[in-house]
Amino acid sequence: EEDDALKSKWFSRLLNWTRQPAGRQKVDACFRKVMAEFLHLIILAVSKRTNPRHSFELQAYQFLSSKFDTIIRDNMLPWIYNNQPNCYILGMCLKKLALRLLRDALVESKKKLKPDLFKRKGTGKLTDDEEKCEVSRHFGWAIFSAQKRVKGDDDALAVLKSMTVRLDDLDKHYFANYYSTGVSILNSGGLTLPAGWIFEFGLTLMSKARAEFNREKMDRDPKNAFRIAKANMLADADLKALFRKQCTAMVPMKSTARLSASRLSSSIEKVYKIVLPKVLHCRYGPIVKDWKNDNVKSYEKSTLRAPLKVSEASKKKKAKTKTTDRKAPKPPVAPKVTPEIVAESAIIAEEKLSENPA
Repeated sequence: EEDDALKSKWFSRLLNWTRQPAGRQKVDACFRKVMAEFLHLIILAVSKRTNPRHSFELQAYQFLSSKFDTIIRDNMLPWIYNNQPNCYILGMCLKKLALRLLRDALVESKKKLKPDLFKRKGTGKLTDDEEKCEVSRHFGWAIFSAQKRVKGDDDALAVLKSMTVRLDDLDKHYFANYYSTGVSILNSGGLTLPAGWIFEFGLTLMSKARAEFNREKMDRDPKNAFRIAKANMLADADLKALFRKQCTAMVPMKSTARLSASRLSSSIEKVYKIVLPKVLHCRYGPIVKDWKNDNVKSYEKSTLRAPLKVSEASKKKKAKTKTTDRKAPKPPVAPKVTPEIVAESAIIAEEKLSENPA
């Protein structure tokens, strides 16, 4: 039990150190080198799979016993390197993570080649971790993007900023209830995460958005499915009331205590009208794009106006070609003037002058 306590304390200290900018940079550089080595060993094992000396497990064990120790010593602090057993456990965890990431990459590659083999069976519901990831990706991005739309409106901007939280400000409750594994891989401190008090609204919003529009509805009514889903979501009175209730209760406790009730209400209304369409477009956009890639040919992607313009230009070009092809009438040919005619004309002119002297 004492060893487990010391081990837990060591890993907790390492995790807390990664939350600091300097520690995060060193850990990122160290882990990238380790993961690159594991990837190299995996490729080597696959390319020489007939030779048992190049098996991944054997090569990984040799790496953790030699080169891994050097990488930890050169990139980590002394108190990390001095605890060799925990460093070895850390290396085994990174090896397992490398294999899992490779497996996920292979699955994604197979999905693109043969998507029918990986269709979700049963209800098709997302896991809790996937639902949290959707809220952070779509709802969190919409809050961040909406801040650009409300520049100059300090009240609405204050409401939006009170709805966000950064990685360095997260507590244990947020990590346990709202932080997903997918976001933890992507986030290095710059992602806009929804605050804990608004996260439940984000879960409700994404649940209704998934139920309102999906690939099946797009297949049934490709022209109107997206428009109908968006109109239904914007007209959802319960969703709007939930957003207003949570913001009214929590926003004044944050950075907008100076706002009056009327100004706060108008700011919440403005934020809702900006954030909700952004979430819907972000969530529904990939579905529409995938449907177009599967069902729309390249020459059918242009609008009706473009072919009409091309057709009209072609007609004008043909008409112009016909007019230029017609042969223009030849101009009248001037009579040839020979030297004899010129001499005779000069003699006639002299005779007329002699008959009519001045």
